[in-house]
Amino acid sequence: MFMFSILFSSPVWSQVGGVIHCQEGRVGAMALEQPNSLVVVRMMECGQDVSIIGAGQGYVQIRINEHLAGFVEANQVIANGPLPATFAKIVPTARQVPVMGRSATHTSPWNWREDYAHVFELLIGYSAMNLDFREDREFVHGWNTAVSVNLNDRFALEADVSGYYKSRKPIITEIYPPDPEDSGHIYWSYGESALNQTYFILGGPRLNFGPGFVHALVGAGIDRYDGTGSTAFASALGGGVQFRINDRMSFRLGVDYMPIRSNSTMQHNFRTSGGLVFKFGER
Repeated sequence: MFMFSILFSSPVWSQVGGVIHCQEGRVGAMALEQPNSLVVVRMMECGQDVSIIGAGQGYVQIRINEHLAGFVEANQVIANGPLPATFAKIVPTARQVPVMGRSATHTSPWNWREDYAHVFELLIGYSAMNLDFREDREFVHGWNTAVSVNLNDRFALEADVSGYYKSRKPIITEIYPPDPEDSGHIYWSYGESALNQTYFILGGPRLNFGPGFVHALVGAGIDRYDGTGSTAFASALGGGVQFRINDRMSFRLGVDYMPIRSNSTMQHNFRTSGGLVFKFGER
């Protein structure tokens, strides 16, 4: 403890900003109570900003928002500015790292703060729905697109539009007059096939947590078939995960419960979707 107090006492040099640098395959960095300690006081996120206040024995002492976070392995922190000669050999600086710009140090797909650092997101992808149709359930295929505005790392506003298509033959029911020997017969047959189109136009808030997210969207469900159509209240309750590919692109998977309420009936639908997210604008 005496050696620690000497090596990591209040520094005689100004604090230098830095960033948590995740090694390939890691999803974070552990801040320990003391160097080589088994006690983890905080789990640091990839790309998280820190203040470097000391270094020694292969570790860096860091602060976050004026609160002591602990000790992180030196190879997991990159300094943004020059360091005292004593520490320069322990802590790499941004200029020494063979990458172009700070964002390139974020190698993990779980860097969710960096993933939601853009203002606008555009999702374009494929979607499949388990549709509650009459007294049966059917799988239909289609597309899903969404535009999001990230207010901060946690909250976003989202507009979601999707469409699904299925070729169906209408059921034609005919009631014949009663037979003298019977109370009557009901005959049915299929008519000419026509394309059934189902659309959802929804919007609402989204909450991001790590690589995952949840959202609650409301809007309209539109059904069109053989020249006729109807519109009813619809919603989407669900979420998913988003994996960062690079600074401008991510891959998203989502699952939603999407009921449609029309008059006194409720249609229970379930959606899965996946696609590419394109990101624009820095916050």
